[in-house]
Amino acid sequence: MNDYMRTMLDTMQMMGAWNLGRAANSIQRLANNQILEYSNRGVAHVNNGDYDQAIVSFNQYIQLNPGDADGYNNRGLAYYYKGDYDWAIADYSQAIQLNRKNVVAYSNRGLAYGDKGDYDRAIADYNKVIRLDRNNALAYSNCGIAYSNKGDYDQAIECFTQAVRLNPNYADAYYGRGLAYKQKGDYDRVP
Repeated sequence: MNDYMRTMLDTMQMMGAWNLGRAANSIQRLANNQILEYSNRGVAHVNNGDYDQAIVSFNQYIQLNPGDADGYNNRGLAYYYKGDYDWAIADYSQAIQLNRKNVVAYSNRGLAYGDKGDYDRAIADYNKVIRLDRNNALAYSNCGIAYSNKGDYDQAIECFTQAVRLNPNYADAYYGRGLAYKQKGDYDRVP
């Protein structure tokens, strides 16, 4: 039981809520509402571009719910949008540690690695997403971007082509593939 819940229990006992079972359920509901409030507040701050306040809210969320991968992933997004890629990567890594199948955290960490210029790690994360979700067109496209940035245009073309196979309306994947063909000097293939 954390300090917040202990304080609430003490308060409820003083107010005459002597049934500990009922008191514990009430405390748990209050704690869940508070946890949800911190999460919602953090998301609202991110959406408003107030990343420092988002981080404060997600810190409070994580303090109350340290085993939830979403809290770390969400705080990682706030750090990412701030441009603090190392802090973002640390939070995404913690989210992955808590949930090894968290495709969102792998994908987000791949973006942060890519923005740092660490394309090999970005590709490794996108490949992990692909292993977990073979139909994730975004992961293939992001992998294609990382390969293009690395100068491996053949691999990039393969990734973009797979993204297009999975989602024939995926304009960004067509565009990325066209750029990769152009970078290769294969102008006959550029649309």
